[in-house]
Amino acid sequence: MDGGRGGERTSRKGRCVRGGGSALEHGKLDKHEEILSQRSVLLQQMENHLGNKETEKTWQAQAADAAYKRNAALLNDIEAVEKKLQARAHQLPHPDIVKLETVYWASVEEALPKWEQFLLGRAQTPVGFKKMNPTKQNEWNEPRSVQRLRGFMREASLGKCED
Repeated sequence: MDGGRGGERTSRKGRCVRGGGSALEHGKLDKHEEILSQRSVLLQQMENHLGNKETEKTWQAQAADAAYKRNAALLNDIEAVEKKLQARAHQLPHPDIVKLETVYWASVEEALPKWEQFLLGRAQTPVGFKKMNPTKQNEWNEPRSVQRLRGFMREASLGKCED
């Protein structure tokens, strides 16, 4: 292929070469073209690899962001549970009160057999306990409105009420 410049010709790839070269020069030219071809392939692979790296970085950034949000939500949940537990700890009675309640209920369970027949209406008050006046006993069991009505009626019967 003659390029029009005295003794030069163009190669298959359109590059300018000098004509009349030896077989050695043709081998070098072929080797040069092969190297350029490999270089082009390697450049393309490198671009693809860089593109993949960018995609991977984007994916990792998204995964890190999701992990950050998930961790923040977990921290918030843990803090909320911690606050609930602290509030519950403040609601628990003092150990002395728990002890008193335990002793009280133990004494109730111990005294219950003595009082059971009395509470069922089958016996008198157990020994060692004062018997209450029946009128006072009724006042304690009646609602306040009934107690007021009884008081009003008592006053009316005594003539203290003007109505």
